[in-house]
Amino acid sequence: LGFVNSLIKPLLTFISFPLTILTLGIFQLVINSFMLELASWLSVNLLGSGIAISGFFSALAGSIIVSIACTILGVATKDA
Repeated sequence: LGFVNSLIKPLLTFISFPLTILTLGIFQLVINSFMLELASWLSVNLLGSGIAISGFFSALAGSIIVSIACTILGVATKDA
């Protein structure tokens, strides 16, 4: 997921910037879902192991969970 997020996500974020502005940032969840689904596909097909995501809505739920976890970890590790 880190590999996909570092290489492909910046390009998709740049291309979809107007749509992200129009939806007040909600479209970022869709981009995160696609990144999670792409990472799943790459791990299963290239490495032969990893997580398998059954569809877009599963990826969307996973994206929301990952976003919440990153937010909590970011707040917990922030220097006061």
